[in-house]
Amino acid sequence: MEKAAGQTGVHVEYLERLAETAGFAVVLKPSGGSPEQDKDIATTLRCELDALPLKETAAWRPYASKNEGVAHKCGHDGHMAILLLVFRRVLLAPDAFLKAGRIVLLFQPAEETGDGAVAIVRDDRFLRVARGDDAVALALHNVPGMPEGMARVRTGTLSCASRGIEISIEGAHAHAAYPDTGISPLPALQELLLQLQAMQARHTALRAAASDEPAAKRAALSAAPFPTATVTYVRVGGEPNFGISPGEAVVQVSGGIRLQRGRRAFVVL
Repeated sequence: MEKAAGQTGVHVEYLERLAETAGFAVVLKPSGGSPEQDKDIATTLRCELDALPLKETAAWRPYASKNEGVAHKCGHDGHMAILLLVFRRVLLAPDAFLKAGRIVLLFQPAEETGDGAVAIVRDDRFLRVARGDDAVALALHNVPGMPEGMARVRTGTLSCASRGIEISIEGAHAHAAYPDTGISPLPALQELLLQLQAMQARHTALRAAASDEPAAKRAALSAAPFPTATVTYVRVGGEPNFGISPGEAVVQVSGGIRLQRGRRAFVVL
């Protein structure tokens, strides 16, 4: 790649292990240019590296995961492919793409947890190339169902972030032969799951009823008491054991965070 970069008149700088993570960046700017050409204008294009801890179900695809127990189910592999194509386009036509300043291709780790973004923006090496008086950072996310070649943009927040909530139900363990001597968490767990599912169903119904107009959709969703309430994990008791009546349960819920009038609105149960 460095040979190709030299032939096309592009100076390429690689920043590896940003913030001591797997994240890295590729900095592209004209090679041999004057100081005036190396403007203090940086355009950062970002994609994500992380996969999800799920089994690959599309093993026949050429882009299928090669690692057991992990797969790109959120489109991050597609986002990386887009940035690699941008890299290629810049090498082929640097005069068209680098006229306004340098381009930084950021491959960010740990997007799913949010830790990667926090770490990267604290890395001095990244800030050195990404900052500037007219710096801008851009990213996109695939949206299944949209026509090919179409992009959707809007001012302000487009997608809500999420905040995980863990709910613990404490009872008392007992021998499986004498469950009445303990306090089972199952009745409370059952009711909790039903209520959470009802909240999610209300949200889904509002989305279906809203028109495609952004204003109408926002108005309908704003009436929902809970932007999203997705149960992501349930555990009853400890390790599997036929001899124990469980005395505890744990539920993890992924809830939405919306920005309202400059403030974050968190879900509280």
